[in-house]
Amino acid sequence: MADKIINDRKVIKMEIKKIPKWEEKSIVEKQLAVLGLILSIAVIILAALSLTDGWQGTINVVELLLGLLMLVQTLQFWKYNKAIAIITLIAAILCFGAAIVSFF
Repeated sequence: MADKIINDRKVIKMEIKKIPKWEEKSIVEKQLAVLGLILSIAVIILAALSLTDGWQGTINVVELLLGLLMLVQTLQFWKYNKAIAIITLIAAILCFGAAIVSFF
């Protein structure tokens, strides 16, 4: 962390790592990205089914899939920005809690 003195106040500059390009990612990061894409497509399809009343139980499945998607995003961001990863983890826990409450 780099420290600077500006107007007699100490300002701490956070170091945020740059997210690598596809070629620079490891195998695990690529697998997480593909899994996130598959979960996103599934959420979109199930949300469309829910809007058209095609299936009555879609909201329970969508909430669980959104929680899983947020867990995948937590794993993706953990290496690069822990603050965003923690916020995403809290959102995933809230999604799972909402899914449990709406299911029962």
